[in-house]
Amino acid sequence: MIAAADPAAGHGTPRSEMDVSGTMVLMTWLAFGVAAVILHRIAWKPMLRALDRREAMIRRSVDDAERARRAVESAAERQKAVLAEADARARALVEESRKTAESMSAGIEAEARAEARRLVAEAAAEIDNQRRRAVESLREDAARIATDLAGRILEERAAGPEGAAFTERAIRDLEGHGPI
Repeated sequence: MIAAADPAAGHGTPRSEMDVSGTMVLMTWLAFGVAAVILHRIAWKPMLRALDRREAMIRRSVDDAERARRAVESAAERQKAVLAEADARARALVEESRKTAESMSAGIEAEARAEARRLVAEAAAEIDNQRRRAVESLREDAARIATDLAGRILEERAAGPEGAAFTERAIRDLEGHGPI
């Protein structure tokens, strides 16, 4: 250890600035205490308040983020429920539409069959009417042709000397048969 010389003691060695003395230690601690008190009041308290405010702000932000996360989760669940309900409704509508289309198709098919039967019946009746008219027309045409032919034959036979005899025979034959 280095021995410190005290000039008052008469030892001739001077003291260095690096020597530790009680006064120096006391002054250092006193300066440190004053600086600590001043720093505590001027810097430390405002820094602590700023840190407390920042911590409170961070807590609020974390709480807000947690509330937002729960809200998003809740909204996602509601969205899933709404989508599931919409899907169920869509399926029900599709099924109802399919059933309606099937019943309408069956109704239209039944109406078409009834209309076809009616048309077939009308066509059969029309064919029968046309056949009767055709037969009647053929009979009328045959009667007219037969009458015309008979008239021509009678005119040819009635002409000349043989015609008078033919006419008399025809009249007698008609009288013999009785009233027509």
